[in-house]
Amino acid sequence: MSESLLLQNVRVLLTQDSNRRIIRNVNVLIEDGKISKISQQPLKGEVKIDCSRSLAAPGLINSHTHIAMSLFRGVADDLPLKEWLYDRVWPMEGHLTPGMVRTGAMLGIAESIYSGITCFVDMYFYEDEIAEACVEAGVRGFLAAGYMDYGTPQKRDPDKVLSEAENYLKRWKDRNPLVVPCLGPHAPYSCSPELLEKTASLSERYDVPVHIHLAEDKDLAGQVKQKHGVTATELLRRTGLLDRRLITAHTIWVSDSDMRLLSRNNVLVAHVPVTNVKMAQGIARVPEMLSQGVNVGLGTDGAGSNNLLDMFEVMKTAAIIHKQRLGDPTVLPAQKILDMATIIPARALGLPIGSIEEGREADIILVNLDRPWLTPLHNPVSQLVYSMRIGDVDTVLVAGRIVMLHGRIVTFNYEETIKKAERDALKLVEESRVESFLKQQLS
Repeated sequence: MSESLLLQNVRVLLTQDSNRRIIRNVNVLIEDGKISKISQQPLKGEVKIDCSRSLAAPGLINSHTHIAMSLFRGVADDLPLKEWLYDRVWPMEGHLTPGMVRTGAMLGIAESIYSGITCFVDMYFYEDEIAEACVEAGVRGFLAAGYMDYGTPQKRDPDKVLSEAENYLKRWKDRNPLVVPCLGPHAPYSCSPELLEKTASLSERYDVPVHIHLAEDKDLAGQVKQKHGVTATELLRRTGLLDRRLITAHTIWVSDSDMRLLSRNNVLVAHVPVTNVKMAQGIARVPEMLSQGVNVGLGTDGAGSNNLLDMFEVMKTAAIIHKQRLGDPTVLPAQKILDMATIIPARALGLPIGSIEEGREADIILVNLDRPWLTPLHNPVSQLVYSMRIGDVDTVLVAGRIVMLHGRIVTFNYEETIKKAERDALKLVEESRVESFLKQQLS
C-alpha cells in the first residue's frame, strides 16, 4: 500500500461533479490511488502538499495526439496537408526507429505533464515504445497501433500490418492499468473497406477501442464519397466500426446525418481546433454535434502540426473560434469547454477520472494562482479556460502518484530526454533530406 497523500487547504477545488461544484479552502485525502475523503474539516495524511495558493482540477484528457511527433515540431509549418504529409512527414517517418519513437514519446509526455494532461489518446507506430514511456512516466495512454493499406515504418509489408497490431494487443491487453492498447487504422482514405472490416472484427474480439482520422480534409472526404458512394462516416458504419469503442479525430466535413450516426453509436469525437485552423482544414461543427448528443472531447494533435501539446491553448481556441463562426459569444461557454477536456472523454473512455469526487481515481492537477494573468480570480472556470497556459501547472497526480511536484517532473529525467530529442531529430532530417535549422547549426 502506498502512503496516504493529503492535499491540504486547497484554495479552489473544481470538482467537475454532476453539479459542477466549486469548493473553497478544502482538504482532499488520497489513499491507494483514489480520493477517499473531501472535507473542509481537518484531515490527516502521511504526505502533505500545501495547496493554500492552488487551484485543483481534474487531470486533462487529450483525446487525440501523435505523442512521438514531438520530434517533428516546426519542421513542416505553413504547408497544405498533402505537401505536409508527402514532402516532410512521411519521408521522415520512413527513417524512424523504435528508440526515436521512445525519445519522442518521452519528450511529448514531459510537455503534456506541464500542460496538465494526465491521459492521452495516441495513434502512431512502434506503439510498444510509447506504452513503455507511459509506464515509466506514470501517465495514462489509450495507445493505438497505427497502420494503413500500404504498410508502415514498422511493417513495410502491407499484408502484415494487422497481424503486428494484433500482436501489440496481445502484449498490452490488461498488462498495466495505465495503458489501454487500441487499434489505429489511419483513415478511410488510406485504409480499404476490407482492412476496416478486419479492424472491426479485431476490436470486437479483444474489446479494445479503435482510433481513426475522420473527414479532416474536404478534398479527401470528397474522394472517399466518390470512391465508395457514401460519406466516410457511413463507410465506418458499413464496415462495422461505428460503435462505443470508436474515437474519431478531427471530424470536420460531416453531414447532419453523419452526426446522428456518431451520436447514436456513442462515438467519441476529438475536436482538434488548433491544427485544423493552422492548416486551413476547416472548423468542425462542434456546437451542432453537442446539440445532437455527440460525445466531443478535445485534442492537441501532434507537435508536427500543432507545434504544442498545450491543452489550455486548445481549450481557449475551441471556445473562441466557434463564437466567431456562429456570431454568438454565448456558444461553448467555459464550463462546457472544461467538460470536453475532462468528464466527457472520461465517461466515453470508461475511465473513473475526469472529476474530483470520493471514490474516483486521483488524477489531479494543481495550478499556482500566484500569477499576474490569473489575478483576480473572479471566475475559476473561465480563468482556467481563457487565462491559464502551459507551465502554470505546479503539481500533477496520476492515480494518486506524484508525477510532477512544484514544477519538476519526478518520474524521469526530462533534461536527458531533451538532449536525446535534439540528437534523434537531427538524425531524422539528415537521413530523410528534409530541411532543418538543426543542420545549419553543424555547418
